[in-house]
Amino acid sequence: MEFAGAQVSAATGAMESALGKLAALLPDENEESGDLESLKAELEAVHALLKSTSEADDPDERARRWMKEVREFSYDVDDGLDDLMLPAGDGSGSRPDGLAGKFKIWLRETTARRRTGEEISASNSMSKASIEVEDPRDCYLYRETPELVVGVDGPSAELVKMLGKGGGEDASMQLQQLKCPSHLKTVSDMILQKCGGLPLAIIAVSELLAANTHEHQWEQAHNSIRHGLGTNPAVERIMRVLLLGYSDLTPCLKSCLLYLSIFPEGYAIKKEHLVLRWIAEGFICEEHGYNLYESGERCFNELINRNLIQPGEINEFGDVETCRVHGIILDFIVSISKEVDFGTLLGIPGLNPEPENKVRRLSLQEGSDIPKDLILCNARSLTVVGNHVKMPSLLDFRHLRILDFEGSSELEDHHLADIGNLFHLKYLRLKYSRITKLPEQIAELRYLESLDICGNITTIEIPSAINQLKRLTRLVVSDDTILPDEIGGVKALQVLEGINVNMQSTNFVRQLGQLSNLKKLSISFINYYAGDNWKENQEEMVSTICRLGKANLHILHIKINEGADEIFEESWCPAPHSLRELVIEVGIVSRVPRWIGSLVNLQKLVILMWDVGQEDVLILGGLPVLRHLCLTALTVGSKDERLKISRSHGFPSLSHFKIGGEECALGLNFEAGSIPKLQKLELEFDAEETLSLTNGNFNFSIEHLSCLTSTSVRCTYEESIPPTLEAAMERAINAHPKHPTLVWIK
Repeated sequence: MEFAGAQVSAATGAMESALGKLAALLPDENEESGDLESLKAELEAVHALLKSTSEADDPDERARRWMKEVREFSYDVDDGLDDLMLPAGDGSGSRPDGLAGKFKIWLRETTARRRTGEEISASNSMSKASIEVEDPRDCYLYRETPELVVGVDGPSAELVKMLGKGGGEDASMQLQQLKCPSHLKTVSDMILQKCGGLPLAIIAVSELLAANTHEHQWEQAHNSIRHGLGTNPAVERIMRVLLLGYSDLTPCLKSCLLYLSIFPEGYAIKKEHLVLRWIAEGFICEEHGYNLYESGERCFNELINRNLIQPGEINEFGDVETCRVHGIILDFIVSISKEVDFGTLLGIPGLNPEPENKVRRLSLQEGSDIPKDLILCNARSLTVVGNHVKMPSLLDFRHLRILDFEGSSELEDHHLADIGNLFHLKYLRLKYSRITKLPEQIAELRYLESLDICGNITTIEIPSAINQLKRLTRLVVSDDTILPDEIGGVKALQVLEGINVNMQSTNFVRQLGQLSNLKKLSISFINYYAGDNWKENQEEMVSTICRLGKANLHILHIKINEGADEIFEESWCPAPHSLRELVIEVGIVSRVPRWIGSLVNLQKLVILMWDVGQEDVLILGGLPVLRHLCLTALTVGSKDERLKISRSHGFPSLSHFKIGGEECALGLNFEAGSIPKLQKLELEFDAEETLSLTNGNFNFSIEHLSCLTSTSVRCTYEESIPPTLEAAMERAINAHPKHPTLVWIK
């Protein structure tokens, strides 16, 4: 059965998910229908009370205790319904004996909780006073204070303005540049380092220390940050403002933010993994016009925009690939998570779980061990990060949705022996483990949607039973993985990454063409793995891509260690017209393949070339919806003639253009009217090579790019930027009517 839109949240637990499953059961006519209808009605009433109580500004102790009990109850009901609805033979069977009795017990408990909730709601309504409370954020951000920071002479109003816009990094730099008494300079720098560019932290600490020049009080504030929440006025102010910001979040964003508490401090969290886990947890529901993953990405971006998570790695298209959680934010969300029993963390000094609480999300970090009195059977996710962790038995985790081993080199085959009992598992990831073979029992994981075994220490053998995973939509492997020929049976597959074509059988490559739902394919041609059938595989792979390109294939990444021209000179007919993103990594081509010019839906392109000529520009300029273009090359243009890009070349939609390379000799000239919508230009080149190619003329005529807003120059040079280059770029920026920003990157 499918439950579209079923949700889980930090505020209401699994209430919406349980209600969706009850609704799916109701059409069945049986003797339990009356109890089911009553149970659903009571749960709906409790759900409404839970939502309203959770949105209250400051619920009292009785209300908080009631909310926690109701959330726990909702998880228990949801787990019970999951067991009930497993297909026969999956451990519970359908309609087990005593089911009617279970419904009656749930109904009785729900009715009692509904009555208590109504009493709490009535009590809150009577005692609520219409008093307007000052928002501490207004006080911090907009108070007109002549001196924000003690003993500092400078534009404090500008600093407040920066902080109000979320410009923590800019504000930190500004604060460091302001004149501060010498005896406070060292501790001031230490405070800023601990605040780490977090705007609210800088504001709160600055406000606290205003009109105070005693060094020991500044040192006390420094020592308090990140230790003992609420024990120091500076920390208390920070937490109070963070709590207000947290209260403003939607239930979905609250859950997504709290989920980050399970990762260690400083950990680089990959966006793709995070969003997939949010989805498997049930935090994300589809929005109109977006699929589940896109809705999850929107949540991720919203948390970045609110300065609640910090962007990390950025890919070639300007998209954030990883994020980190600021230490102060991490302290805050760990505190909230513990309060509402959202997640259980082991391996963090000073943070001990409550033994009477049921574990819903368990994070085992470096050197941790599970206490014997911890209740694990209700856990929905198990995350193991780092080594020296005592591996638990999977038999203890029958309700797991997520199993993620990251950096667990102690994980071996016997640890997965009971994986077939994880009937509800949706997400499985193994990284840096010593697993050599996935057990045949994996076929029992009929709800599994994502399987990621990339980056393992050993080569993992995948059994042919994988073709029984009818819901598997994502499979990521390493380039030394051999997959079974039966891959064509995994019809739901939408993402397939890490396939080394030269390691597979020709029949496997042929079977790939049957995956008509495939949207993203990442493959490599690595010759030192090649068998006798490498040429046949190469031809068959091109044919398969063209076949998939008539269906749903939107993203294609290809890695080639040698012989790229030979592969791209194959007959790519018909061209894969469905492609929206094409990334050619490592392999270098002599010219842009002509068939690329027919990809009318292509929006993003990365290609590596020996040199870029006018014919290449003609082909690429004709792509009607190309928005991002990354051309890495050794040479652009020649001594005889620069590469000219003019209005006639097209590029009607291009907004982001990166060209050149670390060793590139860049002879490039933009003519008037060229690339009419270009906003971001990235130039990368070797200063000496370019100097030689252009006879010392570094003028690229960027003033002709009418919509340009930002330019970055990454230049390889011996000691300092050549004066002629710096002068040429400054002249071009000054001559441009929009005066785009110019950033130098070494």
